[in-house]
Amino acid sequence: MSMFPRLLRVGATRAAVVVALIVGLVVAGCSATSSGSGSGSGSSSAAASNAIKVSIATSKGSLPGLPMIVAQQEGFFVKHGINAELITSLRGGAAIMSALTSGSAQIVAQTVSASAQAKQKGATLPVIASLSGGVPYVLVVGKKYASAPEATTGENGWQATIKALKGATISASGQGTAFDIILKALFRKAGLSESDYHNINIAHGGPEVAALKTGQVGAAMVDIGNALSLVSEAGGHVVMDLSRQGPSWVTNQAWSGFLSSEAVLKAHPDLTQRFAAVMADVRTFYQNPANISELHRIAVSVSGIPDNPGLDNALRQYVGLMLPSFSTAQVQTTIDFMVDTGQLKATPPVKPADIVLPTALA
Repeated sequence: MSMFPRLLRVGATRAAVVVALIVGLVVAGCSATSSGSGSGSGSSSAAASNAIKVSIATSKGSLPGLPMIVAQQEGFFVKHGINAELITSLRGGAAIMSALTSGSAQIVAQTVSASAQAKQKGATLPVIASLSGGVPYVLVVGKKYASAPEATTGENGWQATIKALKGATISASGQGTAFDIILKALFRKAGLSESDYHNINIAHGGPEVAALKTGQVGAAMVDIGNALSLVSEAGGHVVMDLSRQGPSWVTNQAWSGFLSSEAVLKAHPDLTQRFAAVMADVRTFYQNPANISELHRIAVSVSGIPDNPGLDNALRQYVGLMLPSFSTAQVQTTIDFMVDTGQLKATPPVKPADIVLPTALA
């Protein structure tokens, strides 16, 4: 049985596991906030005087966007000589990538696939630091499909779950999104087609909760954060955690990271090392059980993630997806999946070393 449903069940207790799903990448916005604040102990005058000033585009109100907000709140940017402004007002992957190419942001939180697509189009926007691995999405079913079997680990342990959703209306952010691409691939690999389900775009939160509760949709493919309310408020049940259950092209993907540009890295040769040190501190902070109350506070009060009885467990779940680096095999899996689903052309080929810097590639 998957550990994820138990993790999301209100009041349940369990060990930390792995989540995205980013997504993504996957964005909720607010106005930009400036950094340099935070309660970290590393704000020495030497670090401040030598600080590299950068704008970082990330998301507010989502688990994938939380690490940068934690870094700001806890003083990790200041500690490692980065004067960071967080831009949280952008909506969608295209807007975030535009900020990077235009120079209004020097670092962006994005999917590895975005770097691969840029490379094939002639732009070098490398991943300078990893964030998460494995597709960070889950499938939540409502009452109509409550009998759908829970996916198991392994190459074929997920197919019965997908086949049970034949004919379902699924909330998966509409056509052309990362959710949609993954869902189409799952149905195709299970011997079905995209005509065997209906993908509609329903806003996360209240509208999606109501749609699952009333049966307007039979299932939803969402990230961990949005799954919380579907389980606790709509009576949903998680039948598949894509970061752990399913074929290797789902569980073994290099999913999200932080992208920059050649111009920025040339201007600041040690930015990559400084940012990697920030991320190491973020991961350590997440991994320390003593920090869960502070992490919860930042998530709710600063980032604007809706409070939920299962939030602490979701935060523990997410840390399991945070990786210090990607393996070459993980990045190649992402590239192969993109070619298979038409997101990349087979030629000219994109290689892992083309899109991920050595500091983020094991």
